[in-house]
Amino acid sequence: MVFIVTQPSQSIVILLGRLWWHLGARRQRQFGFLFVLMTLTSFAEVLSLGAILPFLSALTAPQRVFDSPLARPFIDAFEVTSPKQLLLALTIAFGVAVIFAGAMRLLLLWATTRLSYATGADLSINVLPVVQNPSIQKQQRNYQRHFQQDGFDY
Repeated sequence: MVFIVTQPSQSIVILLGRLWWHLGARRQRQFGFLFVLMTLTSFAEVLSLGAILPFLSALTAPQRVFDSPLARPFIDAFEVTSPKQLLLALTIAFGVAVIFAGAMRLLLLWATTRLSYATGADLSINVLPVVQNPSIQKQQRNYQRHFQQDGFDY
């Protein structure tokens, strides 16, 4: 088993800061974009979760929601004239919010996966040749030999 031990005085923040500078400017911009995408996805998720209560209220008691003063701006904006129309409008709004949040989640998953693979490839090219020394290489050979003996292809 290979263990790489750092000095106890180095915190994770310092180590991440040192690792950050091994990334190119393009990858750093992509991480910034990923952060913005995470923020937008969280807002989309909150929007879809916030749409549940009005939808369930309209589903169980459409007349009560139709008469509510809180729903009046929504009713006037969409020119809803009956409780059944309100139920249809809220169903469509809820469906759009859920589909939008799901699409944002899938986009975030795709972007995170792509960026993590690309960053791993960059780090394997830029950082690992610097880190490797004879004692670590010996440990790696022992580790590979151990797994090859057990039938694992390393």
